[in-house]
Amino acid sequence: MHSRYFNLFSPQTFSEEEEQIATRNNIVIDFYFGHKDVLEEFASNNPTYRPHLQWLKHLTLEELEVEAEKARRKSVLMTVIMLTGECNADCPICYTDRRKKRNELTALEIKRIMDETYALGSRLLYVPGEGEPTLDKNLFEILEHASDIGMQVIMFTNGLLLSSDDGARSRWGITSEEFVHRLSKYPVYLYHKLWSTNPQLVAEMMHIDRSAYQYVDINVRGSKTLVPRGLDLLLRYFPRERIGVEVVVERRNVHEVTERIIPLAQQLGIKSYIEPIIHAGRCFNVFDYDALAEDMMPLGQWLARQNCRRVAYKVVVHSDGTLSYGMALPRRTLRELHGNCDALQIRYVSEGLSDLFTLIHANPVLVWGRYQIRGCICEEMNLKLAASPDVRAGPSLAAVIV
Repeated sequence: MHSRYFNLFSPQTFSEEEEQIATRNNIVIDFYFGHKDVLEEFASNNPTYRPHLQWLKHLTLEELEVEAEKARRKSVLMTVIMLTGECNADCPICYTDRRKKRNELTALEIKRIMDETYALGSRLLYVPGEGEPTLDKNLFEILEHASDIGMQVIMFTNGLLLSSDDGARSRWGITSEEFVHRLSKYPVYLYHKLWSTNPQLVAEMMHIDRSAYQYVDINVRGSKTLVPRGLDLLLRYFPRERIGVEVVVERRNVHEVTERIIPLAQQLGIKSYIEPIIHAGRCFNVFDYDALAEDMMPLGQWLARQNCRRVAYKVVVHSDGTLSYGMALPRRTLRELHGNCDALQIRYVSEGLSDLFTLIHANPVLVWGRYQIRGCICEEMNLKLAASPDVRAGPSLAAVIV
């Protein structure tokens, strides 16, 4: 396991060997699909994979076809499905636009995606949410399917529904405690939002009424600490190894994250997902909330997204069915970067391109994005767009026939 993963859930931690095997397998498949220029550039910047690419060049077409068929079974390590864009918070630093989309994926479509990526090797469903996942009407059907096929689930929640009986009853017809208890029966790991332990600051950061969260005191090593009721319920019903806190670091909470939130997570024996702002969605081209670089320095090893190697072996599907190479790169952004993106629709069925495997390896944009493994690709692409609205990155989709 990489040392950079020490504070994350075990299902989202892959060994270097697992990452390299999945990357090599995708190289085989993409070579078979004819994306040789992209692979040459990737190998020139990543010498580890040069011998593998050279070996492929000496295979006959029949041999290459056999290798590609073998490689597909371990080519995807994680499946990212964004679920609904509906949200009950109004965070100005959100990397999505917080809007429910027309024609969001149905439960049947989501389960089909899970089945297809499972066949490609994925045993992890990662649900960050374009909105708030606990509001998605398909949630329990999806969790049930994950349990049936043997997929573990990592889900992020703002915890509002876990804190409010009225909210839980209105959406699910049960209390918050009953909702958490029901969740605990599935193979799900939960990151609960904890941007601050100050209720007023949380309300300001999320643009919600302070009363939206119910807070309770919990005993942490002999001292009282105020936390959202939803986190307290998770601590009561979930094993500690399946609970974490999620924090977006900005100028108003940067010191508290280091001095209070990370130590609190350690004392509770739970994980912590600490992330910088991604300037996308509602925070596109907005830098007012950024913490100073010197204030971020103490968080060094804790910060997620320092190096996005996962684009090489993950599949990302947005709530409207658009495939992407980044979670903060929805349909609108991809259109600005690459042109027409109808061919990125998971619902697209034409000329035999009806399966997910073919779509992710035939599409030049998805293949190009798969090998952009340095830094945070979502942040990089959004910053490029902010700097120049006419910027283009990678291949164009304008000529792709759909």
